[in-house]
Amino acid sequence: MYSEAAMTDGFLCSNCPVIYTSPLIREVNHSTITGITIPVNKKIIIDKKLVRFAIPENLNSAYLITLMAKDASGKTYSLQSNRGGGGTYFGVLTEDLTNNKFIVQNGPLSDYKLVCDFE
Repeated sequence: MYSEAAMTDGFLCSNCPVIYTSPLIREVNHSTITGITIPVNKKIIIDKKLVRFAIPENLNSAYLITLMAKDASGKTYSLQSNRGGGGTYFGVLTEDLTNNKFIVQNGPLSDYKLVCDFE
């Protein structure tokens, strides 16, 4: 949850409560155009109205969704997030209750999609 606006030098909001952390994926090439799927092995409930840019105006009313990486020395970096900023987009790409499809997308330099089921 996006609950504090202070960022570390690696562009992380380290004091925000964590709802879900995916398994670690090793040896990811920085220039790949082939997507990587990270399955969620437990049920996570997402409140649709909190899927929005995580900016100070939305403090405590948005999810902070971040794609992170660690370098060889163990330092953590935020590669992509919905914190907003020039030239980025974030939001619901597909919302189709009939076909049980809900997709959130973020981009453009790095890109990730959250593919969810309705409940």
